Amino acid sequence: MFVIYRILNNVTGYCYIGCSKNLKSRWKEHKRQLQQGRHHNIHLQRAWNKYKEESFTWEILLECISEKTMFLEEKQIIESIENTYNIA
Repeated sequence: MFVIYRILNNVTGYCYIGCSKNLKSRWKEHKRQLQQGRHHNIHLQRAWNKYKEESFTWEILLECISEKTMFLEEKQIIESIENTYNIA
């Protein structure tokens, strides 16, 4: 299953958009990195440190039929949202 997901900061409304073909594993990796203070996205990491884990929710935004579609849709979603932690 190819999915696009969101990690939402419920305090600020900012979010991180990502995609994966193994959602359970990907969320587990995000959470581990954030808890250890080693997430690749410094903006998300700083928000996690400031607002704490309880302030964030995780949700699936879209299921896609192929990996190519997933990457294209992810890019469009990121470009359509102003308040994201996504760097590029």
